[in-house]
Amino acid sequence: MNSTSEAPRFPHHVYLVSEQATPNITPALDPAVRPEKVTLVVSSHMQTQAHRLTRVLKEGAGVAVEEWPVADAWDVKHLLDRFLELLEHAEQAPILNATGGTKPMSITAVEAFRAYERPIFYVHPHTDELFWLYPHDFPKHQLADRIKLPHFLMAYGAEVKARGGVQVPPVQRALTAHLVRNIEHYGQAIRTLNWYAASAGDTLISPSLEPGHRRWPALQELLEGFEQVDALRLEKERIVFPDD
Repeated sequence: MNSTSEAPRFPHHVYLVSEQATPNITPALDPAVRPEKVTLVVSSHMQTQAHRLTRVLKEGAGVAVEEWPVADAWDVKHLLDRFLELLEHAEQAPILNATGGTKPMSITAVEAFRAYERPIFYVHPHTDELFWLYPHDFPKHQLADRIKLPHFLMAYGAEVKARGGVQVPPVQRALTAHLVRNIEHYGQAIRTLNWYAASAGDTLISPSLEPGHRRWPALQELLEGFEQVDALRLEKERIVFPDD
């Protein structure tokens, strides 16, 4: 659910390229905050990720994309110089998505953008909620989940080669229908469950549920529903998935 206050919209975003592509895709796909242009700050080690992200942003969001290279993603002085140079030469005054990059990239970017009094936002990794680090009085905004599966896979180096029919058990179809009918209630809980699933890795076991999540009725209902159709099970406050 979006904030009742209208989200501010700016035509030029700066994103810090890292292994995690999603926080740099969802703001560009949301019509309420979608930019016209994105500048990707990319180190030599992140060129592959930058090329994938460029393709997704152009095809999925329809925005113009340019790259702003940095020689060393850990050299604070070099990074600060590059961010100040970007701000000085940008045709449209940019705003910063501080979610990605290395810690030195994020810290120096925030410092540079604050010096130029340019807005800075962060995307919450669990809930896809956009909130503002500067200025503080901008309203937070729940990003719309508009990324399509082919674009999501593309961002992480995979592509859909073919699609075939899949027989879904009736109990799973019933659960899906229930979730769709009640998406306003389950939407944020689904995002959180997706985060736990992504964090499970090769072990198929998630991190321990955070205390607040254990007391969150919508998430607990969601977990119970998926457990009843054998899509997961709970063991010692962790989620265990049956397969990839």
